[in-house]
Amino acid sequence: MMKVTAINGSPRKNGSTARLLKAFETGAKEAGAGDVKLFDLADYEFRGCMSCYGCKKRDTGCGGRCVLDDAISGVLEEVRRSDVLIFGSPVYFHNISGLLKCFLERLLFPYHTEGVNAPGNTRAVLMCTMSQTEERYYERGYDRTLGITAGCIAKVFGSCELTGVFDTHHLIDYESYRIMTTEDVIRRKTDHYRNGFETEIKRLSGLGKAIVEEKFRAQ
Repeated sequence: MMKVTAINGSPRKNGSTARLLKAFETGAKEAGAGDVKLFDLADYEFRGCMSCYGCKKRDTGCGGRCVLDDAISGVLEEVRRSDVLIFGSPVYFHNISGLLKCFLERLLFPYHTEGVNAPGNTRAVLMCTMSQTEERYYERGYDRTLGITAGCIAKVFGSCELTGVFDTHHLIDYESYRIMTTEDVIRRKTDHYRNGFETEIKRLSGLGKAIVEEKFRAQ
């Protein structure tokens, strides 16, 4: 049974990132994936890597697993057993969210251990939502910063496609908040949310379907 796991690194469980991950799941199911799950990291009390190096001690036999035992341990195991992965995160201060960063520390670092074989044959996607336009995404080097994270994921899982969703909506009601932006930007974002976001939903659904179909063909 094809196993697809989506990880939502946004603190919002019903925001833009979550909606796009659910679209990816829909496409994966349409392609025949039988075990499809989404995990909201905001639901779990956990910490990032503690640099205890317990995952690398010769007498633990942890086999590429973090030795910390907390609420996220089960999710880490789900990810390890997946055929297809998608990590979703909003962009905060030029990078992925703190939630996803902590999760990836716990997931990836144990594989950087002598004698531990990484999965190496998992199709992974890093999907990042952001308020930046596509033009500024490249001008300001977001592609390079986020590409480093995607590269770290690819080193363990064999591949990681980086895809951005641009000019996303912060809020439904901008007037109730002190947001450092202009009325023109708010109008543009509101228009994109009302008219353009569905295009991104369809794109992520199509991506999920295409990746699962490709995995089936390779079996």
